[in-house]
Amino acid sequence: FPIEAEQPFTAPASPADLPTFDTPAGRLAVLICADSWYPEPYAVLKPQRPDLLVVPSFLSPEGAWNRPWSGYDGAPLPADADPADVGRLTEGEAWLKYALAGRIQAAGARCGLNVFLRGRLWDMSSNGRAMVVRGASVEQAPAVDGALLINCWIPGK
Repeated sequence: FPIEAEQPFTAPASPADLPTFDTPAGRLAVLICADSWYPEPYAVLKPQRPDLLVVPSFLSPEGAWNRPWSGYDGAPLPADADPADVGRLTEGEAWLKYALAGRIQAAGARCGLNVFLRGRLWDMSSNGRAMVVRGASVEQAPAVDGALLINCWIPGK
């Protein structure tokens, strides 16, 4: 599910092609940024039984996390998204409700990690707060300008 800005240089793939990987920490699945906002990838992953679901993301511009959410970008709102949330939630609240933190249960993963590129990349600034999801528990990393080291311990692994 590439966003509008990504569509000139990339193309969507079928969610059915999503793999999981056996690692020493357990079965790993990866959703790239906006892919985590749609129910289809989670439904595909559930029978693969991932232990850990990781979402690398990029959010721009600086300060976007606390601004009003402008809705889905590049593809229509999924049927389970409330159109009334557009403009009512902040971008950060929308990430919590509609991305990994709000959808991880549908994949059956035991732990999730959503990280955001931070700092300046060429002429673009970035935003976002990393989060670790374990069951119904969501822990957000502090809002910092520098690097963070985040560990997601998977019990029993």
